[in-house]
Amino acid sequence: AVPEMVSGTVPADVLCGELTTHADARGSVTEIFRVTWPGAPELPQWNYVRGVANSMRGLHVHMEHSDFIVVIEGEMWLALAEARKDRPRAAGIARLRGDRMSWVFIPPGVAHAFYTPSGYTLVYGQTHTWHPGDEIGCRWDDPGNGLQWPPIGNPVAPPGSTWSTPVLGSIEVGGWRETRRSIHKSWW
Repeated sequence: AVPEMVSGTVPADVLCGELTTHADARGSVTEIFRVTWPGAPELPQWNYVRGVANSMRGLHVHMEHSDFIVVIEGEMWLALAEARKDRPRAAGIARLRGDRMSWVFIPPGVAHAFYTPSGYTLVYGQTHTWHPGDEIGCRWDDPGNGLQWPPIGNPVAPPGSTWSTPVLGSIEVGGWRETRRSIHKSWW
């Protein structure tokens, strides 16, 4: 159950794969990450995130770390836009669902945002611990970012936000660390 594309195409080096859920009368178990998977990255920080209905996180881009994301409940639209200047332009929106679990690996230099029409819970690992200097915010609704959002209205914003961050095209993204290294094809 890999993520379903809502619109566009996924930037290069964004990887995804399906997860297997084992269910029985007691409930279920889903293995979401194993460090011994071929080519699996080191993920020294893990985060648990809940999004309320009609909420938006992002658009932002990381210069150093990669994210490994799994939606465990609800539905999330993951927007992905290429921000690396030496790569072909690509932008797309994928739907991730907790009832059809999959993972997505987002490398440095790929802008991303999380939107939910109905609410979600996700966990994500990072290849480096978070620090504010590794995150650059940009406007989620800028037509220049190439994202073709379905109609979403006016999403819930962080307190005090005016959504006045710069547009993606005004950000110079380069010099990021390549953390993907040699992720084995069987892993994605």
